[in-house]
Amino acid sequence: MNIEELSILFSAIICALGVFYIVIGIFNFCAKKPVRFYRFEKLLNSSQLVDVAKWNKCHGMMWIIFGAVISVTALPAFFIKESAGYQYIALGLCAIIGVPAMMVYHKYLKNKYLK
Repeated sequence: MNIEELSILFSAIICALGVFYIVIGIFNFCAKKPVRFYRFEKLLNSSQLVDVAKWNKCHGMMWIIFGAVISVTALPAFFIKESAGYQYIALGLCAIIGVPAMMVYHKYLKNKYLK
């Protein structure tokens, strides 16, 4: 397997990961019970939130946007053969900037929607 094939395989995996995050976002967006940002967070009751629907929609949109950004970073490899370096930089920025940004946004949502 040469470097171009590996780049396309890596891009396909990253695209699938982005789609997975988008699916998580859609499930969060449509959920009736309050969603969690990460697994080890304490479950919230509906009575603890000002508006469960808005809480879920905000978290869902956060995951959808994150998944879309990750998927977009993988697309150049399908069209540009020399894009592997770009992908590693873009994916690194998604992890270094995106994940902490999501954590900050989640904290903002907790301050806004928790009673």
